[in-house]
Amino acid sequence: IWCLQFFTKHLILSGSYDSTIKIWNLRTNTCARTLFGHEGPVWALVRKDVMMVTGSQDKTAKIWEIRRCRLAHTLKGHSAAVFAVDMDDDCTIVITGSADRSIRIWSVESGRSLKTIWASHTTSIMTVSYHRGFFACSAGGMIFLWNLKTATCIKKFHEHEKRVEKLQLQITNPEKVEGLMVSAGKDGMIKYWDITKDRSIQTLKGHKGQINCIQFDETRMATASADGKIRVWDFHISSKTDTNVVRVKDYVAPT
Repeated sequence: IWCLQFFTKHLILSGSYDSTIKIWNLRTNTCARTLFGHEGPVWALVRKDVMMVTGSQDKTAKIWEIRRCRLAHTLKGHSAAVFAVDMDDDCTIVITGSADRSIRIWSVESGRSLKTIWASHTTSIMTVSYHRGFFACSAGGMIFLWNLKTATCIKKFHEHEKRVEKLQLQITNPEKVEGLMVSAGKDGMIKYWDITKDRSIQTLKGHKGQINCIQFDETRMATASADGKIRVWDFHISSKTDTNVVRVKDYVAPT
């Protein structure tokens, strides 16, 4: 299994190396439905409302209507594996990143390609995160911040020592291009960014393997790693020193 996301409180979506997407019932601990369509491993998955997008080694992304378990569109255009997918909160556009070094923007309604952005000159796009008119993507150890409307790269970030595997972007002020970003990679490091600054605010170390998944909000961040651990990082502000204090809790699967 390469990707997971909740659908409801009791249903989880998963994408797997066996080319399938499965819907799991947490109440019964059983697979409720299996979706077929891809002809290669499913590397990426995103769900917004009742819509889901998956990206695969078969060079396609697919848009699904989950409640009816119906394939709405197959997005064809990339010439290599699709490693990254995202979708806006209104479910109107899909953003895909590929080993062909391009980002493509698609219409959810029609399934048509709206725009192609050549985001990397050298290597695969491994992850993409869209929020409020901007998206961040990674190629190798580099992170790029783009304005979607103008299709221009407005900033680059380079601190990771190895390939960046996951990103999450949160734009707080689109007019001033202000916001936060978290990145994680094969170097085992998590970096917390203010996108208006050139250097990361904080680097969190603790995992002993590459980090495959991250999720954060204003107070906490969860990271999952090849070291077999899920770490939850709690951010607190010390009233005495007015500085960030990070508390960590580990979750390890039983062997």
